[in-house]
Amino acid sequence: MIEMFQGPVGEHTARGIAWRASCVCDARAYDATSRNGATTALARILVAQGVPDQPVQVYDQGRKTLFWPSLHKMAVWTYSDEGRRRWHPPPDFR
Repeated sequence: MIEMFQGPVGEHTARGIAWRASCVCDARAYDATSRNGATTALARILVAQGVPDQPVQVYDQGRKTLFWPSLHKMAVWTYSDEGRRRWHPPPDFR
């Protein structure tokens, strides 16, 4: 199981606040920063790096907040101010 940790980065602005998600897989650190969906952005990075499908537990500022049964299914979602939508990968995405 992958454990991801997320928390706010910097100050709140009129556009909102950025979030940073991080994890360690196979002794390698990964992170992603986003205003919307840092954890799903990190999931896409992990899938692109060839990390096998497995469950993901997300911790928000130290508390368990979200569980995804599949890293690969998590990676297909993006978030925006308008809501959640399915992400369409470029042709070279693996």
